[in-house]
Formats: sequence, C-alpha cells, structure tokens
Amino acid sequence: FCTPFTAITLTTILKHGGYDFTLIDATIRELSEDAYLDEIKNLQPKIVLISSISVQYAGQIHLATKLAKEAAPDCITVHGGIYATTYHTGALEDKNTDYIFIGPAEYRLPKVIELLLANRHDEVRKLEGIGYCDSNGKQFLTSFPNLGKMKKSIEPDYSKVDIRKYLFQKAAVVEHPTIFLEPTAVIQTSFGCVYDCTFCGTNTISGKKLAFRDVNSVLDEFEWYISEHGIRHFGVIDEMFLLNKKRAMSLLQGMIDRKLDIKWKLNDASIWHLHEELLEMMKKTGCVRTGISAESGSQRVLDEVMNKPLKLEIIPLVVKKCKELGIDIVSNFVIGMPGEKWDEILETVDFANRMDFDMVTFNIAQPFPGTAMARECIEKGYLPKDFDFRDERQFGNSTGFITTEEFTPNELMNIRTYAWEMINFRNHDKKIRAARCLNISLDKIDEHRRRNRLNAGVHAAEQEFTRKI
Repeated sequence: FCTPFTAITLTTILKHGGYDFTLIDATIRELSEDAYLDEIKNLQPKIVLISSISVQYAGQIHLATKLAKEAAPDCITVHGGIYATTYHTGALEDKNTDYIFIGPAEYRLPKVIELLLANRHDEVRKLEGIGYCDSNGKQFLTSFPNLGKMKKSIEPDYSKVDIRKYLFQKAAVVEHPTIFLEPTAVIQTSFGCVYDCTFCGTNTISGKKLAFRDVNSVLDEFEWYISEHGIRHFGVIDEMFLLNKKRAMSLLQGMIDRKLDIKWKLNDASIWHLHEELLEMMKKTGCVRTGISAESGSQRVLDEVMNKPLKLEIIPLVVKKCKELGIDIVSNFVIGMPGEKWDEILETVDFANRMDFDMVTFNIAQPFPGTAMARECIEKGYLPKDFDFRDERQFGNSTGFITTEEFTPNELMNIRTYAWEMINFRNHDKKIRAARCLNISLDKIDEHRRRNRLNAGVHAAEQEFTRKI
C-alpha cells in the first residue's frame, strides 16, 4: 500500500553485496499464483527471502513459501519480518520453511547469505537471531536480537525498485491515512519505539531501541522524489518522529532551507512531544495533517492497563493549536483491553466526542503475539479455545476476540460502529472534515458510511495502483 521499506532495505544490502537477485512483489504486480510459480520456475533461485509486516499476512507468507518450494525444490527458504519475529513457533510450523530471522536482519543478512550459498548450515545455526527445525521437526532459536546493534538504519537505494508503481493516483486508504488523493511518496526517517505499551509488539521487535536515518539523506530523498517523479505529497510514518526534538527541528529546518514546496502528513505523533514550536515548524514545512493515538479517554486505563505515558490534560491544548494552524488532527482509540471496564469504554467515546478531532478511529484491542496484553488474555482465558494469532479477521482491528467479565466481542463491535458514525458525522461540518481525512469525496461518503454500518465496521479499503505519472 506504500513504499516497500523492507524490500528496499533488502535490495540495498544485496546490491552492495554484489549478488544477482530479483525482487518479486506479487501484490503490486497483481500476480496470480500460477504467474508467481512460473516466475520462480524460470529463475530457479538458490535462496528465497520472504518478509511480512504483520502476522495477519501469515497465510500469504506460507503460500509463497509453498509455491517457491514447488517451483524450485532445492531452494533455501528464509522468512523475516514481524511475523517470524513475534510468532516464531507459528512461522516454523511450515515444513517448507528452512530458516527464519528473529528481529531486524539488516546487519546479519550478508553473513547468512554467504554461509547458505556455501552450504555451511552448521555455522548458520550458530548465528544470533536464527530459527530452524531439525530433522525431527523440533524448533530451535539461537537468540532474540533487536535494534540495539544497529548504530544507524540502512539508507535506501531505489535503483532496483520501480518506485513509480507504489505512488498512488487515487487511493481511499482508510487503514493508512498518510496517503493523499494525489500521487504520494511515503517516507520513514526512523525505526523502533522506546515505550512499552501493553498492546503493542514493538518492544518484541525492536527491544525499545531506535535507529535513526541521517537527516541530510532524508532531505535528499524528498528532493529525489520531487525531481525524478514530480511528487509533491508525502506521508511520514515514523512512530518516534518527534522524540528527539533537536533532530526533528533540524529536519524541519532543512525542509525550509531547501525550499521544499510540498504537502505532508504525519501518521502518528507522540502527542506529549507535540510542542507549539514543533507544530509551528511543521506547518511552515507544509504539514496538513497529524495523527495521534490518545488510545483511551480514561487516565486509569492509560496508566494501569495500557502503560502509555500520556496525560489526557495535554490533548485539548494540542487540538486547539492544530486548529489555529489549520492542521487536521486525527486520533486513534483502542477499546476492549483486558482490565478495562465497560464504563471506561463509554468514557473513551465521550472523550473522543468532546475533543472535536477532525476524525477519530476506534480499534478493537487485538491480542498480537509477543505483547503483554496477549499474555494476560491467555493466562486469564479471555480468548476462544480455537484462537489463532494468524486469524485474518484481526486485519483492520474491527473484529473482537476478547471476552471478559465486562464485555463481549459483539458488544465491542457494536459500540465501535456506533461511536465512529456518531462522532465523525454528527453534523455537516464534521462530515466534511471526516471525508477529507478519509480521502473520500462528499458524494461518496454516505455510501462508505452505509457499508460500514451494514458490515459492523469490517470492510477492505479500495485502491487503484498508479500506472502512469
């Protein structure tokens, strides 16, 4: 749906290592299973690297692996990314999978490829962050590395990726709201998160560590998109873009100094870092929208249930400043946490309504593997007996699985649907703002709302990939 950061990182490493490789993105190329199978047959690769950004894509990962083994039986298959890292037991259940990477693979990939090509499997199995099965199917993991060993992130090299295919001409992408209606480039300037919210798997993935890109490299990337592709609309998807105020101000000042005539959206700002000075600089550089994650309207839930370092009292001040500057502000909320009371869910809905955000979204809490919340749900028996972390219904955070003494999944789905409709569309002004944030025209927004009500919020966004720019 946006810039393929993992693929670009992998191709950058492989190119610099002098390897002969092919990148296959079956989604953007709209490949059928047969077309993918034929491509692997023609290539006959020695190694097939497959990455996933979420456990929710487990089915696609396993299908791609199965087809790769069918097409090239002697190839070595390696999984990496969030699925392999957070749910390694599930990833290794696949007999077609030879190895998995645990944690970020950037600084380990060259050595692993070197050893695999030399058929030195015993040495591979001594490296950190490697998972595999022995001949009896017993699973082994060597260690759990994180971002700690990455002094800085890999700077992207786009020469092996046709980035034009990822720039949207038309996109109503509710699940990824940094996209504009115009062709949009999505940029990431840092990776990881230093906090430890109970519902988030980032701690498992990055170990509360951060890796920053060089500021000048980021600025060069903006200019490259402008000069090479005529892009003037950008989405920035860092989780911790504002954590280092000095770096953030340096990047924003660089955008001003280089006279970048752009519009951009920040996906999710840590609101406790949204100081007036930063917001004013963001506005000067062309920021038109920022997302935040208030998560709850109950301070107790934030403190005791979510472990989120946010004080609700600062939110009205940030909302007021954004309105003064003309920056749209959208907030995410999570309902249905284990330990949350029903009245606190109502408190969240009331808070979201009173803050007058330009749009709000409500996510039903999902027990993602590796999170403290998932462990609590398992320990207390809050999940169905047949629950599987790879259940595709978790996609979009619109289906409930958790049942406690306070609520059921159906109750969560009902209140989510009602709250989204009531808060975002309670008058014509709100409808205009929500339609703008959703990239949906006013003449189509009512149909979108109707589908949302009929399906209790469970739906897939439609998008058209750019063919010509």
